[in-house]
Amino acid sequence: MNKLFSAKRFGKYFSYDLKHCMDTFGLSLLILGLMPMITFFFASIISFIVSGGWVPDNTVNRIMAAIIAVVIAGLMFPVKAYGEITDKKAGSNFLMVPASTFEKWLSGSLMTLVVVPLALLVLLLGVDLVLGLLLPSHYGEALVLQEWFRPIVCIPAEYIELPVDIRINVGLLFWVCWASSVLCFLLGAIYFKKSKIAKTFLAIIITGMLFSIISAPFTSVMPGLIERIQEGDPERVLRRIWTAIWILDGLEIVIFLAIYYFRLRTIKH
Repeated sequence: MNKLFSAKRFGKYFSYDLKHCMDTFGLSLLILGLMPMITFFFASIISFIVSGGWVPDNTVNRIMAAIIAVVIAGLMFPVKAYGEITDKKAGSNFLMVPASTFEKWLSGSLMTLVVVPLALLVLLLGVDLVLGLLLPSHYGEALVLQEWFRPIVCIPAEYIELPVDIRINVGLLFWVCWASSVLCFLLGAIYFKKSKIAKTFLAIIITGMLFSIISAPFTSVMPGLIERIQEGDPERVLRRIWTAIWILDGLEIVIFLAIYYFRLRTIKH
């Protein structure tokens, strides 16, 4: 058991991994976390040049800045932090670090799925909150203080053309989207030696095309499914559909993590 996992050894490796990630991605993470301020700064300059005043409504710009920051982080972090594993010299050094494959996998998984998204979220919302409190009349109210900003959002039925409202756990949805996306690029970073992001995009496109071809027969039943939902017990049916979606998303993440472990287990230089 000690060969597989040791709390003391894992603690030392996790500290090493955290320092490594801070050295390779820390500055980029800080810049991405400041995106609300950077966006507000440039939008204000353009607004003053064009109209001679402040931006009338900055909320959309702030949300778009946060989305762009999250997307860029998901693309860049795996390559910057773990992409060097495929390099002969750096990869050999990684293999020689005194830690088991499971401990390296666990540390990388925690760093990718918990530490980085949490740090980015704290930075984005923290900067937005500070600017909202300091410049409320120009920057606008901070997102976390706005009425619509809540962990669970209810989408009215009339917006989605269904007989019942839909309740969405936004926090969980954000994490699932982050996890499934960033793990794709993490696998690309540790499998491809060159053009890691471009090749990962290509692999995603090819996989998506194959999945579309396979799932094409099932899409033809969608109109009938919607009619059945409206005629029967819509709340019960939709609850089952959402449960199935969450299960499939969870299964996808588990598969990606298993492939990640297998790659670390079998990598050689």
